[in-house]
Amino acid sequence: MNRAVEVVGRRRRDIQKPPARRTAFLDSLEDVPLRLTYFYNMPHIFGRIVDARDGRPVISAQATLWINDKVSVPAEPGWQNPYRTNEQTRGYFSFWPQAEMGDTDSLKVDMRISLDHGGYKPLSFRRSVKVPGEFFVHDYIRGDKLLDIGTIPLEPG
Repeated sequence: MNRAVEVVGRRRRDIQKPPARRTAFLDSLEDVPLRLTYFYNMPHIFGRIVDARDGRPVISAQATLWINDKVSVPAEPGWQNPYRTNEQTRGYFSFWPQAEMGDTDSLKVDMRISLDHGGYKPLSFRRSVKVPGEFFVHDYIRGDKLLDIGTIPLEPG
């Protein structure tokens, strides 16, 4: 019994020793300039593609989102780009682009959406959007970050 008390007593003394200072890492950061990193949470983008003649939804149209002339990467798996409309979406398409990073308090992005379908003339349009910088990435779609492109009529080809 006394031996157990001695072992525990020695352990407690060892625990109470001050830890060795680890300054090499902190010293190496001394000359690194600090800078803010902003996240630009892109809006959720949606619209609808219809036939210009009768206003019916165009099924199997391909919508592709480009950001600054590169195909946009989705924020999460399951979001398609390009997106193909179907019967269930009734001609609607939607995108949720991945957040960008930078060091300014806002970012101006050039968004382009191209629309293609074999029976219609291809269409492409651009929109510039100013995205405010934030200090974290939002992992959900926010009601204040929606961009409704509206209804887009495609002309038969």
